[in-house]
Amino acid sequence: MDPGGGVVIDPAWVALNNHANGLQIVEETLPGLTRINEQTAQLEPGIAQAWNVSPDGLVYTFFLRGDVAWVRWDASRNQAFPVEDCNGQQRFLRAEDFRYGILRTLKADTRSEAASLLVNLIEGADLYHQGVVEEDYPRIKVLDDLTLEVRFTEPGSHYALLMGLAMVRAQPRWLIEGDDCHNANPQQWTEAAYFQSYGPYLLKEWVTNTRITLIENPYWPGQDNIPKPRISQLEWTAMDGQAALAAYQRGEMDVVSVPPDAVAAVRGDPELSAQAGSAPELCTTYLAFNSQAAVVKDRRVRRALSLALDRPALTAKFLDGLADPAFWFSTPGLVGAPASPEMFPDLGVRFDPQAAQDELAGYLREFALQPEGVDLTLTFPEGETQRKIAEGLAEQWQQVLGVRVKLDEKPLKDFRAAVAGVPAPQMWRGLHCYQYPDANDFIKEEFGIGGAVNPNFTGIQYYNPAFENALSDAARELDGLRRMEAFAAAEHVLVDEDAVVIPLFWHKRTMLTQPYVWRTLSVIGGLEHYEKWGFQ
Repeated sequence: MDPGGGVVIDPAWVALNNHANGLQIVEETLPGLTRINEQTAQLEPGIAQAWNVSPDGLVYTFFLRGDVAWVRWDASRNQAFPVEDCNGQQRFLRAEDFRYGILRTLKADTRSEAASLLVNLIEGADLYHQGVVEEDYPRIKVLDDLTLEVRFTEPGSHYALLMGLAMVRAQPRWLIEGDDCHNANPQQWTEAAYFQSYGPYLLKEWVTNTRITLIENPYWPGQDNIPKPRISQLEWTAMDGQAALAAYQRGEMDVVSVPPDAVAAVRGDPELSAQAGSAPELCTTYLAFNSQAAVVKDRRVRRALSLALDRPALTAKFLDGLADPAFWFSTPGLVGAPASPEMFPDLGVRFDPQAAQDELAGYLREFALQPEGVDLTLTFPEGETQRKIAEGLAEQWQQVLGVRVKLDEKPLKDFRAAVAGVPAPQMWRGLHCYQYPDANDFIKEEFGIGGAVNPNFTGIQYYNPAFENALSDAARELDGLRRMEAFAAAEHVLVDEDAVVIPLFWHKRTMLTQPYVWRTLSVIGGLEHYEKWGFQ
């Protein structure tokens, strides 16, 4: 994490997948109702020790532990103190604190980008966000001090995960809006001098563009999956990637993220490679087709182009150490995503030149064409790496299929406008990084009807009842394995049968850790749980 000037630690504002902007701080200081295990990607208890779901899948009820205190760090006395209310009574975390956090995120005046994930999911949230109704209208109910009930607009087995995300964390209303003994402080409440929290760590110091320091919360009661910290203090120092790597090599840093242009050197160094570890970044690079555009509206052409790509060879040539070849869309490591190629050996698309040629041959015969007469264009954003990858794709297509694909490189602004335009390009390069670490975010939110890449009248313009039914099955399934199988069925239709999307790369990150540090390595996009770490 880089504690530079762009850091945001307000849960309503923090970018969902941007650790450089403070999500890591929120994770350690303001735990959610639920939590994702950073090593297994399984959903676990957070502040809610249990939850249940109504038979219709619409109502989630969360049961909170009652012994978690709000705490503040007093720099003048170099000590942590419990927060007290206006009557001098210690404040404990309550269901109302979570209800307020959700409502504040939803309120239009807060200007939370993350609100878009909630407005159409929680019953009544849309009208509250529009300012049409008051805060008692959305179906977010405090049943008692330790019980919170949320009613959703449609069934969704991923809602327990969503209710653990940053934008629905508890927030201190008395500090933000003020009460009888606090002045309202909506802009500065996240500064170290004012910040109040309840997690395993407290915010001790924040020197903008220099460092952020967290310190152990002595009042955190601990639990099996969120223990009391073994390391008493964490410090992030602002510096660029190469400077951080050099500091690590001098022994001045305990952990560092390896810059992409240094990964090859680290892997080739016997000492550093022994200290390196890699894990999913939860980003997928892919190609998307406008399924109504000329030529590629024929499924045989799309399948031929996908089957003709040797993904392992492309990965080794252009992104060695930075990615793994992608055989389906949802990155392994996401909750609900097919776990691995070993577990799902028959899922997705593999390099098969003969099958690719057979698919294209049927199209060529029907339209009396030669391969060089197939009119194809790949649109992609400008940049040296993107250009080399596009050239590599075109080279493989020509070698296997004999087709010559034209390359249309555009400045990023123009590229985005083209992809969002009507109609969308024939074929374009896409990149999706998670908003929340669940397969639903990758598959349904991107490619389902009305999704980010499948809006009305543009994008991939795709509809297949089998695909939508598989998404519906996944949305209703609470059993983890059956839910994974439902998403695998959706992937099969999307990337294999219909080939509307060609997955290319699953991106990954590389970290260096000093030998004296014992750690876990997060598979959920780099969001770490430092309270589990220790010194050997």
